[in-house]
Amino acid sequence: MDWIKFLKKNKIDYVEKGPSTAKGNVYVKCVFCGEADQGFHLGISLSNKGWGCWKNTSHRGISPVKLVQRLLKCSWEDAKLIADSQNQALLLPSGMLLKEVSALLGPKQNVEVNNSLSFPQNFKLIRDKAACAPFLHYLESRLYSRKEALQLCVNYQLHCSTHDLFSYRVIVPVFEKQGLVTFTGRHVGSVIPKYKTLSHSLENSKVTGLPQALLPITDCLLNFDKFQRDEKVLLICEGPFDALRLDYFGEPSGIRATCLFGKTISAAQINKLSQIRGQFEECFLLLDRGTEMDAVALIQKLAWLEIKTSQLPQPWKDPGEMEKKAVLHYFSLLLSK
Repeated sequence: MDWIKFLKKNKIDYVEKGPSTAKGNVYVKCVFCGEADQGFHLGISLSNKGWGCWKNTSHRGISPVKLVQRLLKCSWEDAKLIADSQNQALLLPSGMLLKEVSALLGPKQNVEVNNSLSFPQNFKLIRDKAACAPFLHYLESRLYSRKEALQLCVNYQLHCSTHDLFSYRVIVPVFEKQGLVTFTGRHVGSVIPKYKTLSHSLENSKVTGLPQALLPITDCLLNFDKFQRDEKVLLICEGPFDALRLDYFGEPSGIRATCLFGKTISAAQINKLSQIRGQFEECFLLLDRGTEMDAVALIQKLAWLEIKTSQLPQPWKDPGEMEKKAVLHYFSLLLSK
């Protein structure tokens, strides 16, 4: 990538010579330090060997895509297009182009309003009360202590319900920036199907008396609303209880987790991943052991986002069933790579 051409084209200030500079690099203000960098401390290799900040050594990487995204404040998809292009002078991120076109057309009318759902009245947050005992016992059966189970319910707003369709289910809500958009429920017993999900159909909503989901759950990513700062690792799992366990124990170490609510991925989910990809140093697809063929199909669609596959250590087959000690050991292996 021709960094000098890129910086000139986008009117980004840079220096090539001066204090604390090295030959073969160009230097810009560190976009990761923000206002803390009053100089030009982020060095970029002109021979595409990577980039790094002299003030904060954690602000470094090899991929030009992440840096382009942060410099231009554009999507991962646009940044990759620019970084891969041989003719950067002709490129403008689609988001930036949209802003320019909108400015020419004048102020937009509010044609779309994003509302959020409210939990039905018979949905209650799981707490340390007798009525919630079956749900807490279920979480304890998934190797959480009572204290961890209660904190898990608070952190992820896990609910229980007496509604016929969702009775005896731990309700896992799905939030976007505007609020609650849908939810799914996992039965605490051996009932089939294990999961029931709020319908996106208006007809079903009228029949059940439940609200209509604002989005199909297959267009959602669990914890999408929580990814608001730069982190080390994102793990993409199959089911919500896989993601909950990994995210709960991983957050203190900069490891976050989401799920696809299945073994396939929709265009909307790919788009959401492209929006958050730049916040993570590494992203891994982590499906249950024995689903390797599904992982191959998914990774082909995600390769352009530089998402890799990861495998659980033996003998574990499901992230949601791992003992806490095993989860922390797996995290240490990820961070040591």
